[in-house]
Amino acid sequence: MSIGFLTIMLSPASPGATDIRTGIMFAGLIIVGLGFWWYRHDSKVYSAKIAEENKKADAEYILDHDPHAKPTKEAVTAKEKKVIKK
Repeated sequence: MSIGFLTIMLSPASPGATDIRTGIMFAGLIIVGLGFWWYRHDSKVYSAKIAEENKKADAEYILDHDPHAKPTKEAVTAKEKKVIKK
């Protein structure tokens, strides 16, 4: 996004000039838009990954500490992976 903003800043023909090179300005706007989309997409993917890891950790914790709890599919696979790593 910062590269797009720099491109927009360079769109006037000279310092203090009022004529703007529209091609460069629109290219900067497109770069800013793509950068914003990329940032939002990555943050959503990261949040979903963290939520999935927390869900598996919670299921494993309940399975380890509650003798009457029935194991879920996520907890069993997480526990099998943990045993394999040891």
